[in-house]
Amino acid sequence: MAREQEQARLEARELRAAAAFEGYRDGVLLALGALQHVIEGVQRAQLTLAAAVRDHVHATLQAMNAAPDVVIEPICSALVHRLAQADAATQAVLHVPRQHEALLQALRDDPRLRTLDVRPADRQLPLLELGALAWELDLQGSLLEDVELALGQALPGVQDRLNILASGYSAEVLEALDAAGQGRRFTHFKDSQ
Repeated sequence: MAREQEQARLEARELRAAAAFEGYRDGVLLALGALQHVIEGVQRAQLTLAAAVRDHVHATLQAMNAAPDVVIEPICSALVHRLAQADAATQAVLHVPRQHEALLQALRDDPRLRTLDVRPADRQLPLLELGALAWELDLQGSLLEDVELALGQALPGVQDRLNILASGYSAEVLEALDAAGQGRRFTHFKDSQ
């Protein structure tokens, strides 16, 4: 009887773990699927910005009549080459922790994420990289808590200092409002005389 109960507990734990993973996996797939249009918009914006920079630099160089064409052409060629590399770097890359093999495979198999380059990585959390931009996807923690913790560790006492500054600003605002109110009362008193 005790052996059967232990077996049942083990099976229940395994089922809970499997259900938790499936929920996590489905949540990640849903969230990334919903972000696809945002990712594509960022990619378009990066390409538009790169084209605008390229056109502006090219026009500026062409306007420099004093510089010989020999100098302008290599600069323009180098710029075009660099921007072509930057265009290639706008491919969205999702770095998934190696230990999450099932999640990695599910992300690769999902048709909504066909534009993502899903790669295994030595990380604790998934990371979405889009050119020079990167987002760590902590789907279980609170970013605000992480930021406050990191801020507290990096700058001890900063919250106390911010509170002191806020109190000082508040006192100055109240003082200014009080002075403005008194000025208005004097004006009103003067007009009533």
